[in-house]
Amino acid sequence: AMALSVSSRGMHHRQLSSSVRRWHLRSVALLCAASLLVAWTAHAAVFVMPRGAGMGFAPRTGSRIVARSALGETAPTVNADELHIVRVIKVDGSETVFKQAPTSEISSGWELTQRVLENEEGGFEFDNYGGAFGHVAQKILGVQNAEDGSWFWALYVYGEFTQEWLRAPGSIDSIDLDTFPHIAWVAYRTAAVEKQVEEERVMRLLGSKPLREE
Repeated sequence: AMALSVSSRGMHHRQLSSSVRRWHLRSVALLCAASLLVAWTAHAAVFVMPRGAGMGFAPRTGSRIVARSALGETAPTVNADELHIVRVIKVDGSETVFKQAPTSEISSGWELTQRVLENEEGGFEFDNYGGAFGHVAQKILGVQNAEDGSWFWALYVYGEFTQEWLRAPGSIDSIDLDTFPHIAWVAYRTAAVEKQVEEERVMRLLGSKPLREE
């Protein structure tokens, strides 16, 4: 009887020890899961917070304008340096300048050209060739391309990152205003003028800033 009693106590002790080990393992597992959850939450917050307010990340101009439009703000809230500039330089060097506040409805050079010229005297005419050629200028402010081919309307753009004027890398339709916020239509001479000489003349007319410096 004594031996049976000792054996029973031993089995009971082993059962208790096994239960304690299982409880301990479950506790460790729960603790690890909780730690992982806390770490994941903190990790996710690192990526979510910069998109919120006050982290010092400045969106591009186009993004700011879209946000303002969503909030119902109007054009006067746009800073002067955020305006789109459209310059039209005729063959005699005279110039007309248009300024347009960015909106969510204007994202390409073609949309900007349409917006500033649609109500101007003389109007404008463009042939739409589609594809890589897009819209090609035939008449701007009532002035037609030279019939003898001595000059034509050439497109120049001002780079947001390069901070300089350059010949447009593509059609007016392909010009992204976030990359090239300002454009210029320039009467480019082809007759009896060397290309390099004409390029230098055009760059002098355009200057180094979006607007010609006085």
